[in-house]
Amino acid sequence: MKYYVSAVNVKLHWGFSVRTYPASATQTSYTTPPPTSIIGSLACAYSALNNNHREYSKYEEPHSYVAEFIKKFDIKYATACILSETRTSTLQTIRYFAIPYRAPKTGIKEFSGHLKVAEMFAPVQLGYTVYDRLALLIVSGREIPLNILWSINRLGSKESTVLVDNVVEKKIEAQKINVGDYVKVNTYVPLDVGAIEAPSSFIVEKMPFPLNPSEWKSWFSLRKQENIERAIVIPIPQVYVHLRTLKKCYKLSLNKYIVIFPII
Repeated sequence: MKYYVSAVNVKLHWGFSVRTYPASATQTSYTTPPPTSIIGSLACAYSALNNNHREYSKYEEPHSYVAEFIKKFDIKYATACILSETRTSTLQTIRYFAIPYRAPKTGIKEFSGHLKVAEMFAPVQLGYTVYDRLALLIVSGREIPLNILWSINRLGSKESTVLVDNVVEKKIEAQKINVGDYVKVNTYVPLDVGAIEAPSSFIVEKMPFPLNPSEWKSWFSLRKQENIERAIVIPIPQVYVHLRTLKKCYKLSLNKYIVIFPII
């Protein structure tokens, strides 16, 4: 079976901020952008190039530009390879405008009677991940136009700007990996795909990780959203990760990047 594999190398100006699910309060940032953020960044470029800014409708089916992008290009899988040897996770304190949240609890009349500037703002700590180079890998059933791949300009929150440094896209015959086979990977993969063997350099992190069309669809639906978090093995340079597979997988290699994903 053949798939289109797109490798997008990006330079991060300082890093990125993708707060851990559900990202509703003070939370750390993921070590690497999850598949949902990678596809979201591509869908954002797709919508800008096509002047399509449609969001959710009132129907049962999600009608957003992200859902449209996934369906149009038959997105199968998304992952990333950390290229930077220096990584830092941190929390940065900011002050956000708190009146819309505090005033209704206090009462508008009472709140406005003793309005103080200090009460308008509240401190909160946001998670940030700092490093400078990353490769995004996307597996799709249809070819993604190069102008979309070159037009990624951010990952995660709006201030996480990135610069695309190189793009490679190729249709590749998938190699079938049987249970018990050994493979070295440098892109992150679900923990239950294989047993980690030495030598390996990695961290394990839980993140949203859709693996089939139904999960992709539910994640971007307001009414049907499900928690599709999985424990993920994130390979760290320069050793990366050696796996003895526990599931049948497909292996795809493009340049120096190795992607494996379970056969659903």
